[in-house]
Amino acid sequence: MVIAAMALLALTAAAAAAAPPDAHADPAAAPLAVMPPDLPDPAPTPTATPTPTPAPAWKTIGHSVKGRPIKAIVFGDGALKVLFIGGTHGNEYGAPLAKAFARWLLAHPGGVPEGAQIHIIRCQNPDGLWAWTRANARGVDLNRNYPARSWSSRLDPRDPSAMMGLTGGSRPGSEPETRAVLRYLKKGFARLVGLHSSAGLLDWNGPGAKRLALRMSRLCGLPIGHLGYQPYIHGSLGQFFPERYGKPAITVELLSAKLTRGLRLALLAAARR
Repeated sequence: MVIAAMALLALTAAAAAAAPPDAHADPAAAPLAVMPPDLPDPAPTPTATPTPTPAPAWKTIGHSVKGRPIKAIVFGDGALKVLFIGGTHGNEYGAPLAKAFARWLLAHPGGVPEGAQIHIIRCQNPDGLWAWTRANARGVDLNRNYPARSWSSRLDPRDPSAMMGLTGGSRPGSEPETRAVLRYLKKGFARLVGLHSSAGLLDWNGPGAKRLALRMSRLCGLPIGHLGYQPYIHGSLGQFFPERYGKPAITVELLSAKLTRGLRLALLAAARR
């Protein structure tokens, strides 16, 4: 009996050991699995925000005798720098044409020729523009006030400016409007284009200037040539710029203040290599 009872207990224990876990067992009694703590999401990789290119804006580069600002604007960032100057004579078409050209470039930023940097001085002579006179407020023809080798305070009597009683100034660069341009020229321009009226031609001075004038002429229809009184002009910017910098200068003698398609293409051609 004793032996039979012990055998029965052994079989019962073995069966219990081999039995699967009880599905109804208390889960609290089972050991808990250790879960890793929640980790924060990795920070996003910062991306560089491109800095927007500021729109071109007029900047004051000097002042007239009466304190009016002389302003310039720049389009493009190429290596070929070209300067356009309007309003040297206040009663000509240069100032409104320079303004119209700048407006077109503001509306068409892609119009700047590749590799070019266009600078426009809207009006060198704001006092003359306000009074609608050729000279500045001191009776000086600013286009006779540059330190060219030919400069003279007293103008040649065959020069129309002399016939109007104007002078070349007390000394080369005596006028604040002239000095503003002289400072600005130190930026290093490859070409200069002066906007005047009303002879209806493209005057040229300096190395390579005739070739450039011919290129512009084919686009705008204005012939190339020189003013009839060219030999009697002293101290002009067209004389000074090639003398001082060895670069071409073009004087556009306009027939109107209208920026025609041909004229616009000619001005842009002055900024092409």
